[in-house]
Amino acid sequence: MDLRRLGSSRDEAEQKLATIKRTLEEVRREPEGVSYLECFRKSNLRRTTIAVFLLCMLSAAGASFAASYSTYYAQTVVYNTEMSFKIQIIQQVLSLIGNVISWWLIDRDQSITSR
Repeated sequence: MDLRRLGSSRDEAEQKLATIKRTLEEVRREPEGVSYLECFRKSNLRRTTIAVFLLCMLSAAGASFAASYSTYYAQTVVYNTEMSFKIQIIQQVLSLIGNVISWWLIDRDQSITSR
């Protein structure tokens, strides 16, 4: 793709392309010599523990059941098909809102810990 088509002059396009190539080369070299044991070293252990804990808690709390079978469950309890479908849509919207709020919380946490 020609970077000049994106509004850059010839010199700017060449500089941007060089930067992109450098960045890609750094990304390729980054995982060299790294193993899964890095996840358990002191600098990464906290992140690994949090990630594993959250995934375990999602499974333990039945998140997959609630996301996958809530319409069926709602129909067997008391709601008709139309209402159980609406409940499923509301559940997905609330999940999306919670996910977007988590982006803000994660950015906030990273800015606090980097001080």
